[in-house]
Amino acid sequence: PATYDGIAYYVYWVGSDGSLWRCGDAVGYSWEKVPGPPGTPTRVAVSANGTILCVTKDPAAYYLGSGIPYIDAPWQELNFLPNCNPFDVCVAADGSVWVVMTSGQLWVYRTDEKSFYYEESPLLAVAGCSEPASDTDAGGAWGIVGNAADATTGGSIIFINHAPYLQPPGGGTYIGNVVDISTSPNWLWMVKTDGSVWQTQNGTTATHLAPIKGQDGDFLAQRISGSPEMTGDGTDLAVAVGKDGKPYYWY
Repeated sequence: PATYDGIAYYVYWVGSDGSLWRCGDAVGYSWEKVPGPPGTPTRVAVSANGTILCVTKDPAAYYLGSGIPYIDAPWQELNFLPNCNPFDVCVAADGSVWVVMTSGQLWVYRTDEKSFYYEESPLLAVAGCSEPASDTDAGGAWGIVGNAADATTGGSIIFINHAPYLQPPGGGTYIGNVVDISTSPNWLWMVKTDGSVWQTQNGTTATHLAPIKGQDGDFLAQRISGSPEMTGDGTDLAVAVGKDGKPYYWY
């Protein structure tokens, strides 16, 4: 995931060994290993103000301050109800934090520091759009119907807007066979079970992004993260981890 920490733009990655890395213009776009939270990180998310969030193998979830990270700032643990184990985390454009549990429950930490959760539809992944407006509102987000056990087989897109919608307005079905999602200002980015990358704006019709032809064959993705910032010419940007374990970007 990409963020601006008050000094420079960075893209954050979790290594296969659980190490935490970032790459950005302040370090000449080279890789810089940075201190991670207690435990072994498995997922990372970042907010526009530079706050970093990690889910670890324990499982647990931690965040690192706000503003400029790694300056006398200890990692803080997010607290949940007993037996709620975090699996995936993202930060919405409004700054709210969305956490999916291994049970498929969805938790939202609102910007007013209140938490909210619901468990009507188990989720495999989430990409937040807007926080709940009240204690009875589910907020707005894209999700993948499923749970941690479905991480390799994927599931169908769902849109949450005051309630989880399994069908689009007017009927029909959402896109299926999706294993990872993320948002940018204009698009929902998706990785399907075969590693192909797609874009959609409505969850029912999608554009397949042609594979990159490289030395190692066609690019296939494992995970993808849309950037909250667009490029200078107004183009949406996404970064991805290929099935070969290498980093890629798309715009």
